[in-house]
Amino acid sequence: MSEFKPTPEQERFLQATLDLGFNVPVAERARFIDADERAAQGWMKDELFKLWLAAEYERFMKEEVMRVWAALFDKAVKKQDTKAAELFLERFDPDFSSRRRAEKPHRRAAKITMERLLQLAREGAGGGE
Repeated sequence: MSEFKPTPEQERFLQATLDLGFNVPVAERARFIDADERAAQGWMKDELFKLWLAAEYERFMKEEVMRVWAALFDKAVKKQDTKAAELFLERFDPDFSSRRRAEKPHRRAAKITMERLLQLAREGAGGGE
C-alpha cells in the first residue's frame, strides 16, 4: 500500500476536522473551509484518505492530551494546586488511591497528595530517593 499524499485542500479539511470535531458532518466541515461539499464527500469514500484523516486526528488528539496533562502537572507542582495534583495522581500513579485520601481529613489528604506528587516529580527529574 502506498503512502497517502493529501492535497492542500484535503489538509485544510483535516484542519477543519481538528477545529470542529470528527463527528461534525462532512458537509459542514467542507463549508468551514469553503471547499466543495461533493468533493469532500468523495474524499470520504476513499479508504486511503479516511485512514490518513483518522490517523492524523488521533495523532493530534494524543499530542493535545499530553499537553493538558503537562499543564496539569505544572499547576500541581508550581502552584501547589491540590486538586490538580489529585487529578494527575489518579491518572498516572498506580499507588494513589482517592478512596484512601477521602477517608482522611481534607487538609491531611491535600498534604499527602502534594508530598506524593513532589516525590514523583523529583524521581522523574532523576533525584529519586
